[in-house]
Amino acid sequence: MLIWWCGLVFTLVATAQESVQIYFDPIRRTADTLDFGYVMAGDSVLRQLFIENSSPLEVTIPQGIRPYIAIEPTPPFRDNDPDEFPLEALFPFRIAPGQTRAYPLRYTATLFPQHPAGRHQVALRVSVRSSADTANVVAERRIIMRATKSFRPLWSDQTAVAFDSVYVGSPFDRVQMVQVRNVYRQAVSAQIIRTGDARSMTAFTLDAETSDVFASEEEKLYRAQFRPIVPGSYALDVLFVHPSPLRNGGQDTTTVQLRGVGVVQQLQCRAALAPNVEIVGDTIIARYRAIGSSDTIPLVFQNVGNIPIGAIETQLDPSGSVEEVTIRRPFSQAANLVPQALDTVVLVVRPVRAGTNQVTLRLQTDLLQRSIYGAPSDAAQLRFTLRIESMPQRLAALQPEMDFGTTLALGSCGETLTDTVQLENRSDEPVTITALSVPPPFSVPVTTPVVVAARTVLALPIIVSPVDRAADVSGDLGIESSDSAYSPLKVKLRVRFVQPQPLSLQLQPVEYVPGETVHVLLGCSGERAAVYSAGEIELSLEPTMAELHGVQTANTALQGATVSMVSLGNGRYRVQFQSSQHFFARDTFAVLVLRTYLGQQPQSSVAITSFQTGSVRCPDAIRGEGAHATLAVEPFCGMGYKFPIVFPTLVMSDAWVVPEGGIMLDCWSDRERSAQLVCVSADGRTITQHQLSLRSGRQTIIVPVELAPGVYGLRLQGEHTSQEARRVVLVR
Repeated sequence: MLIWWCGLVFTLVATAQESVQIYFDPIRRTADTLDFGYVMAGDSVLRQLFIENSSPLEVTIPQGIRPYIAIEPTPPFRDNDPDEFPLEALFPFRIAPGQTRAYPLRYTATLFPQHPAGRHQVALRVSVRSSADTANVVAERRIIMRATKSFRPLWSDQTAVAFDSVYVGSPFDRVQMVQVRNVYRQAVSAQIIRTGDARSMTAFTLDAETSDVFASEEEKLYRAQFRPIVPGSYALDVLFVHPSPLRNGGQDTTTVQLRGVGVVQQLQCRAALAPNVEIVGDTIIARYRAIGSSDTIPLVFQNVGNIPIGAIETQLDPSGSVEEVTIRRPFSQAANLVPQALDTVVLVVRPVRAGTNQVTLRLQTDLLQRSIYGAPSDAAQLRFTLRIESMPQRLAALQPEMDFGTTLALGSCGETLTDTVQLENRSDEPVTITALSVPPPFSVPVTTPVVVAARTVLALPIIVSPVDRAADVSGDLGIESSDSAYSPLKVKLRVRFVQPQPLSLQLQPVEYVPGETVHVLLGCSGERAAVYSAGEIELSLEPTMAELHGVQTANTALQGATVSMVSLGNGRYRVQFQSSQHFFARDTFAVLVLRTYLGQQPQSSVAITSFQTGSVRCPDAIRGEGAHATLAVEPFCGMGYKFPIVFPTLVMSDAWVVPEGGIMLDCWSDRERSAQLVCVSADGRTITQHQLSLRSGRQTIIVPVELAPGVYGLRLQGEHTSQEARRVVLVR
């Protein structure tokens, strides 16, 4: 019996739970969100909560410490939102079987701005119990209640209407709807005022009159159009000025802001990192380009639009003179080119003919893939025109390279080299040389500007200054002129400075027949001799066997040089030589011409005692190595000589009395020496003695002596010798 009763009670409870429904919309009973809509502050809106009991048992909402119908806050709204939703029913109340009871739900819009945007939301929790046992839950429901409270009669869900990005100059207008609702229960009249800058006033169009009337709780939609005229941000405030009951009929304003951005994709060539290039808008003019010469032109582009430019593909329009232009470096495709950023395109221009040629640089971007409203299909392609102006060369160098050869690194003693560059004006108009540049040690002693007349040749002098260290110096002579396509004209210059290497001379032995003229070759290293231009030689030989008669330079290293010869006495000579240019690279330095005699000995030597070379400025800069060779007498005509042959060392060839008083002697000495002159009378008495200083060779000496008329003998005897010269003189 007990089991049956329990089963009956369980069945009745289960049936009651299935037959009790809690809802607020009789049509959509499963709806769980009750929206009170827009409510003016100070007004109330009443809705109903229905509890339908279709069960055979009575149900109740009991009263107790624990609330069975309550308001609780729900995120993200504030904790004081329940103040906006007061509960008005008395507890407890019962619902009989088959009865539907309506519970009032009220939203009272207070004058306190609990939420900044006027949004309020709570959760209503309802728990229905069995009247027989309140511990048994018959039905339970949680319903979200929300409302929007306005302190102004006119309300808009859109504080800002965004038009996003619209392409400037697009033929299509971007259209948005502006929604405004009257939340007041009476009609409201409003003035519609537009405020903003002149640009925004022009770009936005609102299909509304200057005033309008809103009926009670009426919602209106206004059509707004946006057409930007220049890139940039736009903002237009639409003010709905209307009376407000919260201000005792005073004016209040509901503002809706229209926002939009006018965008444009624009690339501008800011600079050309090459001479004689002009930028005019989207046209790049490369003037004065040389025919057949490659010229690199880096172009700097800047994104002057207000959107990034991406996926840039750099191309040359095939309809132009593409054979004269090559893209060495295209636009970077790794990342977008943000606004105001720079990128560089490098072009190589090589004109093949004179005149003006034109090519189009085409840049393909990803504009159409960015979903920008109103972007025309051709805006994704940016075009720049490259105009190439070329002309034939007017000023030319007849020798593109100039080699000054090899010279000595002698510092201040070095020689200065000079040569000329021939410049020809091949045109019918004069060409002006505006500047000349050359690296040291080269220099150009010309003051610019210099005008080269039409069809003439200008000789431009080039000077190479001496240096003090070995080096192989090369550089370019830069000639800037009014021939802009080929300016600067360059001529390669080169000179080699070498450290001086001493020369060594060689002599070959010579056999001669007394009385003949012999030639003695001076051998040397021709390569070493070719860097010198001046020098001197001192040589000595036996004066009784030979004397230096001359120096031959034909077909030798000294060919063309100026040679001077000075006798130093006693068989010593100094030979000096100087050339306007370097000596020749020949193995024979010079040829000595000797006149020979029968000497005291069968042979003697020819010795180079000193040998110095250098430049014209310092002919004795480098000391070389001398040499010596043997001079030998060759038997001739079947005759031989018995040596040594003794020659007189002191000879007095003549003596006579001079009118001024004294005796004049004509004598010869083989060398410098001291001698004694003794005058003896006819009876053998010594009349006078005189000490004399004789030099080498023939000489005339006046001896001051007073003699009475008569015959006298003169004896001239040198010291350290037994020989003496004798002469008789008659005094009248």
